[in-house]
Amino acid sequence: MSCASRVFSSTSAATMSIRKSSRRTRSGLDRDHKFSAKVPKMGDESGKVFALLACGSFNPITNMHLRMFEVGRNYLVSQFPKCQVLKGIVSPVSDAYGKKGLEESKHRLKMCKLAVKSNDWVEISSWESTQHSWTPTVKVLEKIQKTVRQQNATAQLLLLCGSDLLESFNVPGLWKDADIETIVSEFGLMVLQRPGYSAKVEETHEMVAKYRENIHIVDDQVNNNTSSTSVRKLLRSRLSIKYLVPDNVVQYIAKHNLYSSEESENKNANIELKPMEVNRDN
Repeated sequence: MSCASRVFSSTSAATMSIRKSSRRTRSGLDRDHKFSAKVPKMGDESGKVFALLACGSFNPITNMHLRMFEVGRNYLVSQFPKCQVLKGIVSPVSDAYGKKGLEESKHRLKMCKLAVKSNDWVEISSWESTQHSWTPTVKVLEKIQKTVRQQNATAQLLLLCGSDLLESFNVPGLWKDADIETIVSEFGLMVLQRPGYSAKVEETHEMVAKYRENIHIVDDQVNNNTSSTSVRKLLRSRLSIKYLVPDNVVQYIAKHNLYSSEESENKNANIELKPMEVNRDN
């Protein structure tokens, strides 16, 4: 969501319901890292330049979140050798999203920055996380694409996500149909398979099937089901999370005593997800 709505870890609470019913510089990104590699085509755009954007809660960011960028790049390099990927971008959702257990954006943003500190092509966008209100994913894509095009005027942004986000398109009230159509038609999706979720285009929203050529379904050869939810559970049980998240993030979590109590996990428990509220009222 930010994702009309929202990412990859930011839809986990909402996607549970489908089983029961069927986004610095001061004007953009925090760092500019260039990475020359090969990337995808949309149709036959083999000479184009692309960037990958992952939106979500990142509560906290895990090694699996970072791994998504590598898997996505591996796929693009192997499938579309004449394209270039400019960068990967992580955009944490703002506090206004209202997800259960969501830690303050100042902490989530700092952990994301620490996680990519030694990364030479993935960077953090702070724009979405610092907004006072929740921002639909399509608006984050539009904002970040403008920033990316300051670096390369022809670059196109792809939304990098897990199959849980793709499946969430069917959750009633979570997304606006118009936003889904804009995302898949004007940007496109790179979807990494996640255990327990469907990545079958024909089983998702009709707009996804309509723009099937803009959807890349990617399988990772290494099955890694690490999630922010499982990391928080380990922390509440006073168990080690080493090797599940970057070491500097482990240290930050310990220093600030994050995710250590049931109280922190139950934050926002009685609050409706902001996209649900906004979409219902509109």
